[in-house]
Amino acid sequence: MDTKPLRWALVVPTYNRRATLRSSLGHAVSQSRPPHEIVVVDASDDWLESRTQIFDEVAPLDPSVRFRYEPAQVRSATTQRNQAIDLARSEVLFMLDDDSFMYPDCAERVMEIYDADKDCGVIGVGPREMPTLPELDDATTAHDESDPMNALLYRAIERVKRLFDVERVLLPYDPEYPQHEIPEEVKRFDVVATRYLAGMRMTWRGAWARVERFDETLRKYSAAEDMDFSYRMSRHGAVLNALSARLHHSQDESARLTRHTRTLLGLLNIAYLYRRNGHDPVRLFQRYKLRLLERLALDAIRDVLRRRTSLPYARADARALQMLHEILTVDERELAGWYGRLQTQILDANAA
Repeated sequence: MDTKPLRWALVVPTYNRRATLRSSLGHAVSQSRPPHEIVVVDASDDWLESRTQIFDEVAPLDPSVRFRYEPAQVRSATTQRNQAIDLARSEVLFMLDDDSFMYPDCAERVMEIYDADKDCGVIGVGPREMPTLPELDDATTAHDESDPMNALLYRAIERVKRLFDVERVLLPYDPEYPQHEIPEEVKRFDVVATRYLAGMRMTWRGAWARVERFDETLRKYSAAEDMDFSYRMSRHGAVLNALSARLHHSQDESARLTRHTRTLLGLLNIAYLYRRNGHDPVRLFQRYKLRLLERLALDAIRDVLRRRTSLPYARADARALQMLHEILTVDERELAGWYGRLQTQILDANAA
């Protein structure tokens, strides 16, 4: 049996975030277990200047790391991710956002799980999101991830967060969710099974990522592409959260959308994906409607408590509910083109 450690690649789509990207890549090459390669697909107009800066300032930090920095063929997160997947050669792909900053041992903690999983029963591993930047984290007060009480606290916090999370409306494309046991050799690590990895903290086995790929019909705004990809990948193996692997997501909001627009497009994208991929779209839409009604009640409370007088989240939920019938009944042959035009209309109204 081949016991050679697996190689990992960081694959990153980016757009107009040069300073943030530079910092993110700096954390990657400084890992206690460095990457074999880093692949960046940049949709910025000044991508060439960015590449020059990265090659001058980041690449020399570890000359053993193979760098690929390419212009985006299409300015879209889904197509940029697929372009990066095609360029990478490593066995494990870290598909992080350009504003995700790994703690120094993050990759080591993730890769020890993949290395132990000799029969490839694990398809994806997500690092744990932390509230502070790695360099600001106080190691003397950091949680001991091996403490069972900390694992229980993490699970409790995650349950509360999911009350307001888009993951709460995630339904199976198939009659039932894919089910996989955590391999015995992996159980000794601090891991928790999950159905979904957010796009800012995904790692996947590269062989299956090249098969499944991201849905490029989500071109205008690709929110929920990570949920769709996670679901399709989960058919091939267990998806885990690694509690001892840590990263920080800075959520750089430069040149981004309003809360209302982001939420609305995310919810509509999910409906579109149910229509496109679901085994029984009518039944899925019925269940999705109930989830959205529940979410509307929770978001109304959240908006009021946060004193958001425009009720951005609740309005997005209500608008999505109103549009479900149209998404369900549009001619299947026209669905992708019609939905692209709908996204454009919503994005054009973003400023309002």
